[in-house]
Amino acid sequence: MNDMNINKPENTVRRLMWITPNMEKGDRITLDFPMEIRTVAANELVKDDAGKVAVERGPLVYCWEKPLKDNSAFPSFLNKSQVLNYKGLTLIPYYAWSNRGAAEMKVWLDK
Repeated sequence: MNDMNINKPENTVRRLMWITPNMEKGDRITLDFPMEIRTVAANELVKDDAGKVAVERGPLVYCWEKPLKDNSAFPSFLNKSQVLNYKGLTLIPYYAWSNRGAAEMKVWLDK
């Protein structure tokens, strides 16, 4: 709060944190939720997906979307922090797929 780290044991119980209500007008609270990029392996029993992975960051699943013929940019509501690079592929959040028009996409990617 106000550039002070309040992530202290006395403020935390069972992964919940509270902030005392001694706030004044103009005080700021900044939350930092680190969201590491991770891969999730497909179920090997699904033959089409065997040996493939999905890419996730926080609660979001990402996908590769085939570029359109006119090479139009990704949806304007996406910022650079929402676009990932995985083994040379540009990935966008699954929810943003097909916002530029119908396009092929993949969630399960080669390892």
